[in-house]
Amino acid sequence: MIIKGENEMINLAYRSGVQLAKSIEQNIVIYLSGDLGSGKTTFTKGLIRGLGFEGLVTSPTFSIVETIETELFLIFHIDLYRLERAQEVIELELHEEPNYKKPSIIIIEWPEKGHHLILPPDIKISFENTKIKDERQIELKDDTNKLGNTFNIG
Repeated sequence: MIIKGENEMINLAYRSGVQLAKSIEQNIVIYLSGDLGSGKTTFTKGLIRGLGFEGLVTSPTFSIVETIETELFLIFHIDLYRLERAQEVIELELHEEPNYKKPSIIIIEWPEKGHHLILPPDIKISFENTKIKDERQIELKDDTNKLGNTFNIG
């Protein structure tokens, strides 16, 4: 799918978040992959809003993990860009499934920096810059079919 501009990305992600919120009953891990500036954080902001969070969504580039609680979910927005050692993944407990009373939605930017130790994905979304300014190519893969046909992009 081709996205033309930031507003279109946020709107698409918001609709995806609303759709996801209607169907999630268990923990979900979402991987977001792509080059710097390809739209991962912008997509995440829209997705989190669609999941019911009305506050400010910031990038966890420096904090690595941001935890957001909504009425229905715990959302972990994780940015692994700055991780260098596998031990950091262990210290942050990114290899362990969260166990809370609410379902957790774990959104991981830069999963390839997780040294193959992070939780496996249920959904993979890849972002690619095209040759046209502000245009992105987005692709979704539902690896586990945990959500059946209830979550898609578009």
